[in-house]
Amino acid sequence: MPASKLTEEAIDIVCRRLAEGVSLEAASEAAGIHRMTLWNWLKRSQEPDASELHLKLAVEVREAQALAEVSLVTVMLFAPNLVL
Repeated sequence: MPASKLTEEAIDIVCRRLAEGVSLEAASEAAGIHRMTLWNWLKRSQEPDASELHLKLAVEVREAQALAEVSLVTVMLFAPNLVL
């Protein structure tokens, strides 16, 4: 069985991109993994025997997505006339 591409580096790349507001698909592409691989890792994090890396991924993805949402809301509140 080939080694998993789930590494600290992959988690970092995915989460940095998510915090910038990109989609899960774009974040996975930036990390060099298929979007379904990322979805499978996140699904695996919900299993009772999930590895520490899977759990870390899930927590950090949620945090990165929340950060992106806060950033977007801040822009919307403080730049109401900004055309995106």
